[in-house]
Order: sequence, then C-alpha cells, then structure tokens
Amino acid sequence: MLSCDGFLTYSQGAYGGPGAPFDYMAAHFATVFPSGVQIGNQTAGAATDLNVGAGQRAALFTSAAAVQALLPVGGVDTPPQGLQGDSINATSLDAGALAGHTLAIVLSLGFDAANPLFDGNASNGLLSDLVYQASSGITTVLNGMTVGQIVAEANQYLSGAATAHTGAVLTLGLNLIIQEYDGGVQNTSNVLELECGDCDDPIETTRDVFIGGVISGQKWEDHNGDGIQDLGDDGIKDWNITLIRDVDGDGFGGADDVIVATSTAADGTYSFTALAAGNYRVQEGDVPGWTHTTVAFHDVTLTATIEVAVEEINNDGDDCVDEVRTTTTTTVSSSSDNSFGNFENIKIRGLKYQDHNGNGVQDDGDQPLAGWTFILNDNGNRMVDVGETTAVTNAAGVFCFTDVGPGVWTVVEAIAGANWIQTQGNSGYDGTAYSGENAAGLVFGNTLVAGQNGKTIGFWSNKNGQALITPADIAALNALNLKNAVGVDAVFTNAASVKNFLLGATATNMANMLSAQLAAMQLNVLHGFYGASTSIYIGGALASWSGNTQGASLAANLDHDGDADNADADGLVNAFGFAKISDLIAAANAELALHSTAFSGAAWRAYQESLKIAFDGMNNNLPIFAV
Repeated sequence: MLSCDGFLTYSQGAYGGPGAPFDYMAAHFATVFPSGVQIGNQTAGAATDLNVGAGQRAALFTSAAAVQALLPVGGVDTPPQGLQGDSINATSLDAGALAGHTLAIVLSLGFDAANPLFDGNASNGLLSDLVYQASSGITTVLNGMTVGQIVAEANQYLSGAATAHTGAVLTLGLNLIIQEYDGGVQNTSNVLELECGDCDDPIETTRDVFIGGVISGQKWEDHNGDGIQDLGDDGIKDWNITLIRDVDGDGFGGADDVIVATSTAADGTYSFTALAAGNYRVQEGDVPGWTHTTVAFHDVTLTATIEVAVEEINNDGDDCVDEVRTTTTTTVSSSSDNSFGNFENIKIRGLKYQDHNGNGVQDDGDQPLAGWTFILNDNGNRMVDVGETTAVTNAAGVFCFTDVGPGVWTVVEAIAGANWIQTQGNSGYDGTAYSGENAAGLVFGNTLVAGQNGKTIGFWSNKNGQALITPADIAALNALNLKNAVGVDAVFTNAASVKNFLLGATATNMANMLSAQLAAMQLNVLHGFYGASTSIYIGGALASWSGNTQGASLAANLDHDGDADNADADGLVNAFGFAKISDLIAAANAELALHSTAFSGAAWRAYQESLKIAFDGMNNNLPIFAV
C-alpha cells in the first residue's frame, strides 16, 4: 500500500466562512453541482423529490450561499443520529457534526473529481479512491475502505438506513480524513494514513553496459640511443602503430587474428580503445633509417570484470516500484606505458686528400683521393675483416657511412698502400652517435713518398756530372762549411777539385763524409734535380732503405738539442716525420760550422751521421720524397 500526498480537503468552517475555499466553491458550484449538493439519501434527484420513502431522508443545497448559511454544523451527537426529515437549503440540521463533515467531504470529492487541478496536481488520482488506514483508535474498523465508501456509508447513516459502523465511528473517521489534507497540507502527525492502493507489479528490464579496455603508450625519439626515455626525448608524431588480437588462441600471426592500426598524435601518444578482453600484441612500424632502442612490440593481456546491479525505479514519484532494472556491467582492464623508443640513424662523412708536402694540412693543390677504404668500428688492425662496415671515397675524395645506429663509433682508414704516409687523422676519429645528428669533418691526409731525380756522389764525380758543374756551383760550394778529412775547410777551384773531394771523403771523420753528401745534395738542388722546399720522410725506421744500422734512430739522432721531441723543436722533422730539404741543408751546414770533426767517440757524431744518412738516401733516389 502507498501513502499519498498532494490532495486537498476543506473543513466545514473553511467552506462556511469567507476566504479562498468559499470563493472557489462559489465560482464552481453551479458547474460541479448543477442540481445542487445533497447529503443523506443519495438516490434522490431534484429538490422536489427528496422524500423517497419511509426512514430515508436527505438534505439538498442548491447554491454556495446555501452551504455557507449552514456550515459549520457543530456538536457531537450522543449517540449520533440521522437526518430527521427532508430539507432544502436548511440553515440548521439536527444531525450535527456528522452532517457537516459529510457535506464538506462531498463538496471536496466533487471538486476533486471535476477538476484535476483542484488540489494543484493533475496526476495523483482521485481523493475518493484513497484507502483509509488508521494506526489506532476506534476508526481502525474503517481500515481498508476507500474514502468514497466511507462517505457513502455516512450518507446511508444520515438517511436512516442501517450501516455497518456506528455514527460515532463515521463522524470521527470523516473528521480525520478532512484533517489529513486540510488546506492542501498533509497532516503527518495524524493517526490516519490514506493510501493510494496496491502497487502494480513492476516491469523487469535488463541492460548491458560494456566499458572497453584501452591499450596506450608513446612513441619517442631516443636521442642518445640508451633505450631510456630521458629528459628531451620527445614524442614522434605520425608513426604507425599496429594492434593484433589473438582471437583463437593459436598465437600471433594466425589467420584469425584481428589487426587494427593507428598513428601517433603530435606528442607521440597513441591509444586503442573499446577493446574486449583477450591477448593483444601492439607493435610499431618499421621505418627505414631508424633503429629500435626498446622492444619492437608489447604483449598485453586484458581481463574482464563483470558486475551485476539491481535497481528499483519509481518513475512517477509515488511509493510504488515501477521498474526493476538489472544492469550487467562488463569492465575490461587497460594497459598503458606500452612505449617505443627509436633512434634516427646518422651519416658519418669524411674527406681523403693527398698531402703533397706532408705538413698534415690540406693546402691549395692537395687534391682529393678516390678509391680509399675506411673502416667503421675497426677491431684495431686497420684491415677490412669479415663483418666490418666500410666506405670508399668517391671522385671528390668523400666517403660516407650511412644508417649508423646508436653508440660510440670510430672511423679509421685502412692500411695505406706502399709508400703512402698518413699525415692527418692518424689515430682515426671517434664520437658518440646522437639521433638524427650527422657527423662530418673527418679529414684524412696521406703523403705519397717516391724516388726523385737526384744524383749520387759518383755521378758528380764522373764525366757527366763534371760537365754540369759551373763557376756558380763552385762559389755555392765554397759558401758552405764543407770539411776535409782533418776538419779543414774545403776550397774548390774547379770541377776537378770537387771530384777529388767527393771521391776522397771517408767516414773516419763523420764531418768529412757529411760534407761530401751535403755537396752532392747542394749540386742536385742547384741543378733542379730536387726542389729546396721538397719534403722527405725520415720519421720511420730508415735502416730498410739506408742499410745503416743507425737508420732506425735517425729521427731521434736529429734531435740535436737533446730534448727527446723527435727534433720538432729543432725545426727539422714535423709531427708526421717529414723534413724539408732546405732545412736539412741548413742544419748540416750549421753543424759543420760548429763541429769540424766528428771522430769516433764524439758526442755529436751520431747527429752528423743521421744527417749524412738522410742526404745519402736522397742522393740515391730512395722512395722518401713527398710527391
């Protein structure tokens, strides 16, 4: 049963006195009660037909004013009694309070039935249909009757007919009904509760809710290639990401697998939504020129949780359950941070040139060299081994390693061919690859050493050489500090004297032998067989070409000042082992001015012998000249 609110009743006093209830009755009386309102015998019709039989009486009121003239009717009958006769527009009735309550209720029932908005609520039903339900008192005997049934029994009582309940019960019951909604405000303290009747059986509905899972992550650029997303490793947009679902459980790659794809957003993120439970593989697309630094795919298992909720729904605001809704919610788990790091492979470029003067710098005229091989991440032997990556210079002398991945790299040139001396990039180059940042500026220089057109002591002593010697040559030789066997300055007057000096020189006094080789070198320069600025290579082991056991330490022996710097400070040999002919001539001439003899045991003998070896090699056209 339902307790109901939103109804309206007025008491006898409200209808009988001035105010809104009377005003409403006056405005609607004729419409609602065109034949008047009657209590007592309810079968009577017009005012002329009130007397319907012995013992059945009625009271008729033909206007609102007539009702006002009667109400309120006070007093309590002991015992209550019915009407004592028929009347029209009576101003007093001997039936007392029962008659007044019945008349007030009949008016309210009529107005409620005629106008759904009488009580301000068009959807709450009829006042007459409410069910009486008292919690205590003598009126509990009325419980279960409708308001309309109680009013009908009260009219029977007033008409003098026999009733199931006493007049006292009916009088009190009507009074409680009036009090329940008097003035439109429900009396919650009343012992009475008027109920709307039994509830209808609610409809049963079902609803399925699916909350799909989400697999998400980010695609980012791994700048240092360490497989960890560091600060600055930002997302990469428009990268293809594929999701595979293993539908039949036979592993990924089966014919029944479901495959969908998406592209990363501007910040590199991606997501697959509304996913059912199951086994998935999310993988990134392969892009040429990029290297995976993290896993190439993630295997993800999504599980489902099912929750069932039953909800009772009241659609119209009464106490009845109109709908029992069963909602089954399936929630699939999600997986985030399925991220991928990639490194944009780089290029490493370099240049190879021929260093004609062996100074380790690409000067004007030092042309690029084609066909030279370079090794990436050499194992240390500078030879091309199986599995090693190589690049070869083009016609412009440029080499390029492409598609180089993350990590530390080294580049060296393969062992040069015979007679090539490396003068720049000797130790190679190394660096750390950073995503998308190409490396360049790797410059390698090599000098080719070869024989020239020099002439030996024997040449300048034979008829061919003698024929070339001019007076100017004699003057140039006399300007040098050339020494004879005993350390005296050699003086030349003609070609024959030069011949005799050259053929008579010995190494007993190293200054004498150095002077003979120096004289031959000076003649070679004077006659254009060598250029004074030509460089020779004396930085390596020279015993192989000189036949002199001290040749292996030639560069060290040329360190005249003894500072063990391979003669760099002496201005003879550069860092790459090359010395200019003009510098060697000047150094030998200065040494002879300082030490005219260099017999066995002399501290400077080794230095003089090194100079002699150098001139001897040049005069014999050994492959030591930078070309």
